[in-house]
Amino acid sequence: MKYIFLLTALIPWAGQAQPCDPAWFAYADTAFCRTRDTAHPIVLSTPNALWFTSPSGLAMLPGGAIDLQASQPGQYLILMVADDSCHHSYPQPVRIYDHENAAWHYPDTLFCTQNPDPSPIVAGDPGGSFWAGPGLALDSTTGTIDLSHSLPGQYEVHYLTPGHCPGDSAILTVVHSSPAAFLLSTAEYETICEGEAVQFIGGGGESYAFWIDGTVAQSKSALAQFVPDSLPLGHFPVALQVTDQNGCTAWDTLDFLVRNRPDILSLEYEHTTTEWARFSGTTDQPGAYIHWWADVAQTAALPTGSPDNDLSPAQATDGTFAFQKGFALTQAYSPADLTFKIQTEYQGCSGPVDTIVITLMPNVSDLFIPGVITPNGDGRNDIWEIRTNDNIQPDQYQITVYNRAGGQVYHQPTLTPGWSGSGLPDGVYWYVVTHTGKEIATGGVTIRR
Repeated sequence: MKYIFLLTALIPWAGQAQPCDPAWFAYADTAFCRTRDTAHPIVLSTPNALWFTSPSGLAMLPGGAIDLQASQPGQYLILMVADDSCHHSYPQPVRIYDHENAAWHYPDTLFCTQNPDPSPIVAGDPGGSFWAGPGLALDSTTGTIDLSHSLPGQYEVHYLTPGHCPGDSAILTVVHSSPAAFLLSTAEYETICEGEAVQFIGGGGESYAFWIDGTVAQSKSALAQFVPDSLPLGHFPVALQVTDQNGCTAWDTLDFLVRNRPDILSLEYEHTTTEWARFSGTTDQPGAYIHWWADVAQTAALPTGSPDNDLSPAQATDGTFAFQKGFALTQAYSPADLTFKIQTEYQGCSGPVDTIVITLMPNVSDLFIPGVITPNGDGRNDIWEIRTNDNIQPDQYQITVYNRAGGQVYHQPTLTPGWSGSGLPDGVYWYVVTHTGKEIATGGVTIRR
């Protein structure tokens, strides 16, 4: 009503009873957009009239036309009064709307079907809708493009604002098909043992980048083959990034495993034995298998015992292992070296080989070695003489005698003849009997005259 009061204030007689019929006019609509040029009224009753508007801001032209582009957005009342001051109209409401802002954009205009789905950034009026041609999987409400379900091609994407004066702007976007990447390895089941070599082979693009556990290991622009110098232990991803001529990328990934090689932490054994070869130890991998095999030079000794007591591997369930095996000399009084190779194995990965040598000695009870000689010339026990049975070959043995200070006082390259202790004072001496350089008997011998 405030607009009517304003108009009647301008035209004092407008509110008085008149003897004339009221004038009439109308526009095609009661609301207009500023994007149009001019709004012309339809006028009845009088060809000439005066036009009044309230409030200010509406650009009126002769004949009641409205210059829409020169007008300010807002709500107005328009009154037409005939020039004879007789005919006048009722006030008519008109609203002018500004053109809505449809400014928007995507972060990029080139996309690949395996890229993350892009969403638009609307800088203008919100709440509009999006549309594009067939082939582009476009959410009309959010404007997000589902690239994986879109067809490669060029599209014009429109954003249309809502309201009386909708804005419409379009952006040209291009969708490329992403390459089909593939990654293989020369390892069976993508598993190797520590230190083993492996080759990775890829394809599907023009340039390649191999990633090891999240870090770029090698980039190649041609043949997609990669042989790493080393790989970490355990499970980790190996990935291939493929790029095509359009700059589109694709990935393929392998779950790779490098198993560590088990090792022997400790190894204990007796260096010499007369029957049983024994050794024991611990490994750094509970559950590992312990493989062992014997290498006896020139078949100088053969294993003995039941078939169950053989050289088959054993499992170190608690991380410990032990081995025992009987051996017998093929030449009863010739020592033999038993060389054992010991190796751990776990889940198909073998550790380093440990080597030990156990010397199988003759039973020294077959040698009678006197502990005292009395070289006084009475014909009894004047010579220190080692007696043997018929199996002993004296020329394969050597005798060395030392004084209490460790100095050598006598050496004989055979068991015969005996030793008289000539030139040495009474006392205790230390003897060593060897066979091909290995000790088989030691002890003390006393010279007493």
